[in-house]
Amino acid sequence: MERNAGAEVIVKDTMGSQENQVLLQTGKANLAIIQAGAVDMKDIAALVPLYPDVVIPIVRRDSNINSIQEMAGRKILIGPNFSGMRKSATNVLDHYGLKIIDSEAPFEQLFTDDSFEGAIVTTGLFNDNLREILSTGDFKLLDIPHASALSHQYAYFTPYIIPTGLFSESPVIPSKPMTTVSTTAFLAVHKDVPENLVTYVLDTLYTTDLTQEIPNLISREEASTWSIFPMHPASRHYFQPYEGIDVLANLLSSMEAIKELLIAAGASLFLIWRVRKYY
Repeated sequence: MERNAGAEVIVKDTMGSQENQVLLQTGKANLAIIQAGAVDMKDIAALVPLYPDVVIPIVRRDSNINSIQEMAGRKILIGPNFSGMRKSATNVLDHYGLKIIDSEAPFEQLFTDDSFEGAIVTTGLFNDNLREILSTGDFKLLDIPHASALSHQYAYFTPYIIPTGLFSESPVIPSKPMTTVSTTAFLAVHKDVPENLVTYVLDTLYTTDLTQEIPNLISREEASTWSIFPMHPASRHYFQPYEGIDVLANLLSSMEAIKELLIAAGASLFLIWRVRKYY
């Protein structure tokens, strides 16, 4: 953004989506990353989807937890308050009717507190902290069964498959394709944000090499069809610059058809008049 727009950019660490929502609504931030399904969209608008946020249940390898249902009653981290991670983990637990013992700590506490047996993490697949935890070989991943049913209950969830070995090849993690669900991390703005800011942001996303750092960045083509939330008008125009032209073309075509119909009707009436006149 600084290179493209020549503007100073200040990056602020927050507790997550719900805090980001408040910062946008109160004008204390211009842009924020929000997890789909984590907040309501009052006074804010979606700008562009960024990447899948994947729900990843992990447990200690030496635990006797072998399914997400067996997390019931265990000490499991589900993320801090005001985070999208906690919201999605709560949705998953509610879907399966599970009660756990948790705290408001981030999942990185697995490094330092052995009393926690696992975590339900919702994050991008290239989260460095998650990869560092999994690279130790001390943890294993759990499937989320019946992912399609979960995605029917929560519209922002989509069934997702994590391929074998994505996180580590030694040991292989996951050791087999893992079934789960994902939501979407998207950029959001206040609904009254200036249009030029929207253009600068989108140009930065699609005219730079960000895919080198975020390999699963959602493509411009796919982003243009994303419809979970109403998009900011400037964002819609960016992706669909000719929106409305088809409507105008159809209107003109309809007017031309009506004109032809009126001419035909007039000619028919004239012929009927001539016939009645002479017969």
